[in-house]
Amino acid sequence: MKFFTLVTCLYSFSLFSCEINFPEKILNLETESSLSAHFVQNCGLDRLSQIISFMRNAEGKISLNQIKTYLPGDINIKANSAKIEFLKLSDVVKQNFSSASDASIEFFTPFTQSNFLGFSSKEDLNMKCDPCEFTSFEEISFRGQSSQINLKAKISKMVEAYKVVKKIPAFSMDLSSDYFIKVQIPASNYKKPFTKMTLLPFYKTNKTLKPGTILNMSDLTPLSLVKAGDKTEVVFESRNVRILSSAISRQAGGLEEFIEVYNPKTQKKHNGKIIDYKKVLVEL
Repeated sequence: MKFFTLVTCLYSFSLFSCEINFPEKILNLETESSLSAHFVQNCGLDRLSQIISFMRNAEGKISLNQIKTYLPGDINIKANSAKIEFLKLSDVVKQNFSSASDASIEFFTPFTQSNFLGFSSKEDLNMKCDPCEFTSFEEISFRGQSSQINLKAKISKMVEAYKVVKKIPAFSMDLSSDYFIKVQIPASNYKKPFTKMTLLPFYKTNKTLKPGTILNMSDLTPLSLVKAGDKTEVVFESRNVRILSSAISRQAGGLEEFIEVYNPKTQKKHNGKIIDYKKVLVEL
């Protein structure tokens, strides 16, 4: 009777023990929203957390024997392949879309409850999205030979920006690149980051900038490079012609602002863009 009870308990334990039936290819959706994978069964929260943690960090092809050394021995691990390939959604996006080579997935909602999707080794993860502008939410399809999965993702192209490393008081002039470090940020998070560091001397801050913040165009005010009544160098420029002249400015302005200049000799007025101290460009 005791033998029968022991056999029954062992059978019940094997029937309901924590089990992973690994597919040959696993796509990590890189979401923190839930703890689930459809190929993991009968696992308690502690074991499930360990499995999910391993799969979140796994990349490339990993042998089944290696996987067994990473996970607790009481987990029943099965697979049809000696090696399992682990892929990350962000990497797959970059591989499939050359225009998103510098893209970052900020947020996405899978139309599935699982953190991970399984595929056979013969299935190529062909991706499709329309219009694929990478500026807002995109609906992306992952299409294999026998299945298709849809995701709604916010994918933003990464752009160059500058982060403040030292506190800069409001109305500071004589700014230099020593106050900043170059970083990459999602384009959709910022309206217009300041990127032309060679032009920084032509601006002053209009508020206090704290370390860790991104330098935006709205944080800067152009210095007055031309005053009304200044004798100003004028560059007349077209595709094939460049002529230097001089004129009297009718307005004050800062870098890349348009002002009116007047040439007393020719008695002509022109609208030009300020490009330097007392220097205006007139495009013909």
